[in-house]
Amino acid sequence: KILYFDISVANILLTDKGNGILIDWELAKRTDKVVSSNLIGTWRFKSANLLQHAKEMPTLAGDLESFLHVLGWTTLLL
Repeated sequence: KILYFDISVANILLTDKGNGILIDWELAKRTDKVVSSNLIGTWRFKSANLLQHAKEMPTLAGDLESFLHVLGWTTLLL
């Protein structure tokens, strides 16, 4: 399992068919190698838990919440 750490509008490309591709994988880590860090990721799209508790370990739920923030952000911009 891998956590991405930096899900944001700048790291998602859309294909001609409307499929999303996640790019910029250099911050991604295997879940067994994850360390806490408040310096990783784009603050605007970070999970609420990581913003409130910066020293906690990132989780899959946090990455999924980041996708939700990106969806909301892009929807409001349209």
